[in-house]
Amino acid sequence: VAQMSNKLEVLMHTALALLCVAYGLIALALLLLYRRWQAVFLVLLPLSSSLLVMASLSIFSVPLNLFHILASFLLLGLGMDYSIFAYAGGEGESTQRAFGITLLLGSSFNLLLAPMITVLAKKTRTVQS
Repeated sequence: VAQMSNKLEVLMHTALALLCVAYGLIALALLLLYRRWQAVFLVLLPLSSSLLVMASLSIFSVPLNLFHILASFLLLGLGMDYSIFAYAGGEGESTQRAFGITLLLGSSFNLLLAPMITVLAKKTRTVQS
């Protein structure tokens, strides 16, 4: 158990380092794509979200683990999608609002339905065995 704990700790630190590299590479890609330093600020949306999540976990004394870091990669992807869409202009305010509502509802449904689907999958696996 101690060995597995140590390996997970190493994986967590490696994932955290890769997350930082991902932020840096995305910032560089934004600079190259838009040729404006202001575009680099688009990474602030997912970065702020990730930092607020980590701060919230810390406030509630939830120890950071590998899965928090892996979820931060998803926050990075979704945050970059949304901020690039908004930066590029989309099709106006109503389109941006629809995009945001779709992401909010979709992510909420994923969160709410995941336990039910997991239970269903386990029952199906048990029946097949």
